[in-house]
Amino acid sequence: MARSCLPGSTLAAAVPTALIAALAATLACLAGAPAARAGGTLAFTELLPLLRGKPQLSGVLFQAYRLPASAFAAVRLGPHFTHLGGRRLGPYLFEAQPLNPATGGAVLISLCTQPQFLDRAGRPLPAGEDPPIEARDVREDLTAIVIREPSAISAGPGCP
Repeated sequence: MARSCLPGSTLAAAVPTALIAALAATLACLAGAPAARAGGTLAFTELLPLLRGKPQLSGVLFQAYRLPASAFAAVRLGPHFTHLGGRRLGPYLFEAQPLNPATGGAVLISLCTQPQFLDRAGRPLPAGEDPPIEARDVREDLTAIVIREPSAISAGPGCP
């Protein structure tokens, strides 16, 4: 049976609630507090365009792991983002089982991303300390995939 990082899952039951809260707070700080209100789950299918955009990075995931139905997004943009409030951004975390059980057990996978905020015409907005609240869209670039033991969740996403 596959495990996931969702509340009620085997992994979530093994990780104390205080640890999950600490991880969420850490991720919010790393992501930039003005942008991060809270993380949240999303359907794994929402990550497919991101993964397919970098087949040289993501190919191993499709070849070696049974991917879950959902993932955890570390960042959710707050309501002060007029057009993007509630939008989830990476890093994304999920637990996956190997397709070949002889290769080992479950792993924690982090998809590390770099966001680019866009204006009404789809042009990139200047990068700054705080994400621009007037952005109309955001595009993410997959920058790294980190594969670790599930117990590494306490160390955060592990993105470079």
